[in-house]
Amino acid sequence: GETKEAVVGAILCRWWYCMPDWPPPDMDWEALLEERQLRLVGLHEFDEVDGNGADASKVYALSQFPGLFRKQDGELVDLRPREGCPCYTNLMAKDLDELCSLLITACTKQIEELTKQTSVGALHIYRLEQLRTDAEKLQQQRARRRK
Repeated sequence: GETKEAVVGAILCRWWYCMPDWPPPDMDWEALLEERQLRLVGLHEFDEVDGNGADASKVYALSQFPGLFRKQDGELVDLRPREGCPCYTNLMAKDLDELCSLLITACTKQIEELTKQTSVGALHIYRLEQLRTDAEKLQQQRARRRK
């Protein structure tokens, strides 16, 4: 219900602290493009017209978003794997205990990172500690109910 959605929402704000890199850094984008008869070109080559005009097979990479490419007609090509994607649907499929563990891990690691920075306010860290404590309490309540 609402509790699970709130936990998922909190994880989605900091998933990179508690889940594997996504998309995986070892993806072979060139091979995936080749399977779709697409070819990667640099942005400087993208607008160059080949002999017969537009080349529907050309794509360029969106450098800030690994696995996303743009075709000449503007169509977005998303080759990122759905499996392991840190999204609402995938997280809602997990049970609440696992979600609480993920959130506790995320808060702990985020607090560790923030305490290394001198510009971060104590209030921000306090709120993260409260979020972590709430997740721990929820996990403990659920464990007591199962006994």
